[in-house]
Amino acid sequence: MSLVDLQSGKIIKEGASVGRSTSSNFGFNSPETLVKIGGSDDRACPLTVYLGIKSPMANVDATINFAFARIRWGTGGYQHEADIDFLNGTQFTIFGSSVEVIAFVEQDTGTSPPVLGATVSYGARPGGGPVMAPQRTERITSVAASATVISVIPRYAQNVIVERVDSAGVPSIDNFRLEWNELGGAFGAGFRAGALDVPTGVQMDAWAVPRTAKELVIINGAFAIGTLFSVIYKLAL
Repeated sequence: MSLVDLQSGKIIKEGASVGRSTSSNFGFNSPETLVKIGGSDDRACPLTVYLGIKSPMANVDATINFAFARIRWGTGGYQHEADIDFLNGTQFTIFGSSVEVIAFVEQDTGTSPPVLGATVSYGARPGGGPVMAPQRTERITSVAASATVISVIPRYAQNVIVERVDSAGVPSIDNFRLEWNELGGAFGAGFRAGALDVPTGVQMDAWAVPRTAKELVIINGAFAIGTLFSVIYKLAL
């Protein structure tokens, strides 16, 4: 049995790669599959996924910030799923016989749509080089002073870093507090486990995500107005 590129119907030979780049205003209503590979159970093997912005464009910063890929993979089909930022490049290895890379952009990119590329290679990532570890970023805008907001923890999250700026892009002048909600669901109904207070002007270190946690609870400071939070989850892939 063989691994097959499901878009072209071609058999993928051992040691080969499948890649594609495309430019589009994908959006949530029009995501686009970049790579799709299928194989039977007996063809499960390491598959390395590379994501990247193929070429510069006028709004490259916004593109990097808001482009992500939905990775679906498994053996003899798709049993697992994770959303991963494109950023300046990301690479990771999964194990299975099937993988699909679907491109999304979370905002309209106007006349300069992103050129997003993905490659899937047969085999593990070569050792010895730098690792562009996968991450997923959530942006929560216009958070009022003293307000509490919820971030649903993505699949495979290992740790989290929360950054905060005001509406002018300046780091806020007040502290904020983080807590875990282990049961999820309606706010206040879950069990809170662990808390972290981030002082004014301090860049927090990565905070380990409990395996039982479902949500991250963010409590804004009393003097932080019009805040934007970037919640950066580092993924264990």
